[in-house]
Amino acid sequence: MLSLSVESTDGPVAEHFFQDIGSYTFAGTATDMNDGVQIQIYRRGTNSGWSLQTATQLNNGDYSVTMPVRERGTLTFVSPTGGAPGSGDEISSNEVTITVEDSKITLDVPVANIDSLKNPTISGTIVPARGGVDVHIDVKISDTYRVAATTTTDSSGRFTLSLS
Repeated sequence: MLSLSVESTDGPVAEHFFQDIGSYTFAGTATDMNDGVQIQIYRRGTNSGWSLQTATQLNNGDYSVTMPVRERGTLTFVSPTGGAPGSGDEISSNEVTITVEDSKITLDVPVANIDSLKNPTISGTIVPARGGVDVHIDVKISDTYRVAATTTTDSSGRFTLSLS
């Protein structure tokens, strides 16, 4: 028998997965298997078949491996020995399905009119909310974007800056 759990590691929100932030930790136990047996981690996406993600070895009946979160969506993981899930040569764990959310920046709705002679203020929030994230505001001038201002989010993930 082979088991699998998937946990969020180094992410900003416990038990949540965000694209390009933090890692997956895959862990499980095995019974009636020798140390050194290769345990593979396969992923199935919303619109795709199984693909090999990583592998590790069984050690004292346990295994654990970590890899960065990259793709968003609803993903299903399984840990077999000896080949892809459903190939017939493998012993497979339970399937674990998770949702990886999109990390994003949301701008607050600007005022209806801006006096071009005054410094307009831009504010917003990042998701997942966390402090210390650099936010760069680019302005398009003659078909080229240029950094106009930079700020850092507060502990609640909010930012405010004035363009001059």
